[in-house]
Amino acid sequence: MIFQPREPVPDSPILYEIRNKDLKEELLLFSKTEAPYFFSADSIIIVSIKRQPPFTYYRIFYEENADVVMMNKNVFFAKIDNTVIAIQYENSMNALCIQEKYAWGIYKQIFPEQYATYIEGYENIPNMYRDRPVWLLTFKDGICIKKKKYFTE
Repeated sequence: MIFQPREPVPDSPILYEIRNKDLKEELLLFSKTEAPYFFSADSIIIVSIKRQPPFTYYRIFYEENADVVMMNKNVFFAKIDNTVIAIQYENSMNALCIQEKYAWGIYKQIFPEQYATYIEGYENIPNMYRDRPVWLLTFKDGICIKKKKYFTE
């Protein structure tokens, strides 16, 4: 199999920020308490958002593979302090999506080894994980009213 090297990708800016104080605190707590035990050097926190008025549900977990994150084309990115967070909406349509080159402009900072493989023209093979921590937060009127912690199976 012949692989075609790709051109290096320029850095992409992070345009969003998390403003909700409760959500920001929970994300920082997730990063502080879960990251030391479960994250590899190449990993990103993902927030999956589901709205069911009057509630908003935030599922917080992490991913160690850029290709898995890119499977959801409507992902966007925010920063908390110096940590990049991937955000996606559940049950959303893929009418709008981030272009691959812009996604890699962010991923190369988080997944440097996978970026090198991407530039060389190889495809990454997604890993399958079990027993990863997940936090499910229930918000109403911008306030966290319930938190559930579990592990993926």
